[in-house]
Amino acid sequence: MTTDPPGDLRGRRLRRAAMAVLLEAGRPLTVGQILSAVERLHGPVPGPLPHKLMADALGWEVQRGWAVRVARGTYAVGTISPTSRWRLLNQAV
Repeated sequence: MTTDPPGDLRGRRLRRAAMAVLLEAGRPLTVGQILSAVERLHGPVPGPLPHKLMADALGWEVQRGWAVRVARGTYAVGTISPTSRWRLLNQAV
């Protein structure tokens, strides 16, 4: 199993940060709003296309059911167990 280096905001770290933002918002957010909040809290998302990376990360979470695509480029929280919710909101990314 490979893990992302500390401070590298991609992969699992990016997905968890995005889900934490959605959970805290309590309402659907656009990819741009999620990206802005994640970058404000954790620093810049690396790469030439950060919106694409965020959309791909959210797509992964849609497949697992943690996020729901409510409109083009807009996502809301899906079904997350109480324990996973707690971890997303209370553990550092």
